[in-house]
Amino acid sequence: MRSNQHGWHSERDFFKREEASIRELGQHLLRCSAMATNKMAPSLRGEGLQIHAEGWVNVNDGGAFNTPHDHPAYLWSGVYYVKVPQKQNGRSGMIEFLDPRGALTLNDRDRRVIGASKFRVEPKEGLLVLFPSFLVHWVYPNEKDETRISIAFNARLVPDPAKLAKAKASAEPRA
Repeated sequence: MRSNQHGWHSERDFFKREEASIRELGQHLLRCSAMATNKMAPSLRGEGLQIHAEGWVNVNDGGAFNTPHDHPAYLWSGVYYVKVPQKQNGRSGMIEFLDPRGALTLNDRDRRVIGASKFRVEPKEGLLVLFPSFLVHWVYPNEKDETRISIAFNARLVPDPAKLAKAKASAEPRA
């Protein structure tokens, strides 16, 4: 189900496109996902895995928004802002995330919050926001008459047959 309301959502073929500039941006998004994976789970490096991704373009004119949703079956999700109306008002176009753990407190006695249960990111042209796919999120309505364009994507780890074959061959005893 698509969360985009009153806007346009392309097919999920962004990473299959042939245009040079789109391929270059797609490779950058994949590298960022790989770097995040290596940072969060360094033990997975070299384990015969590759990143598989799907992506799409969102075009949101005035009044368009995205309803609350998550991206099951993926590790990372992201949004890259291509075009953002200048001088946003209030929360116009902001993406908001809900942390399923709720607010994290320092201790029960003083109840100081060290992690909010929800947080927002203001869109800016050229900004990439990468986040765990399990986070429920939505986008506030575009309050401008100008178009906002973003590229959204999901990424997951899948077995890489070439890497697995190479690892298997190097593990086999030699005669």
